[in-house]
Amino acid sequence: MRLMLTAFGDVPALVIGRRDDVPAWNRTAHALLAGHLPYDAPERPRQRPNVARLVFLDPHTRELYADWRSKARDTVADLRVTAARFPDDPESAELIGELTLHSTEFASLWAARPVHTCITPTRVFRHPLVSQGGRRSV
Repeated sequence: MRLMLTAFGDVPALVIGRRDDVPAWNRTAHALLAGHLPYDAPERPRQRPNVARLVFLDPHTRELYADWRSKARDTVADLRVTAARFPDDPESAELIGELTLHSTEFASLWAARPVHTCITPTRVFRHPLVSQGGRRSV
């Protein structure tokens, strides 16, 4: 994985597991999405970043997405697909329970039951290190 991610050079690239965990990222993806976390966090299972947790529970991530609501809906839809494919997965159930307890937005979206498969939307980021008002599409 590391060699593949390094091959992307300056293009942000990360690996996302079925529960939205991030087992690896390159330096550019880290800087774009989670520069406030340690770079080596993916290598430590107990501190491994999780996209769903970041989207719903991390203020930095909420500010990063210009259209946070769209990212939130897509994140819930992705988790629904995973929950349907692996209904007996206790780690998925634990993640969904945690997000439901700690995020009213997640709970509301989860109750709405959005589901879709593999989308590739264009995201607009408001990154503090990018010029032109901190907005850049990726």
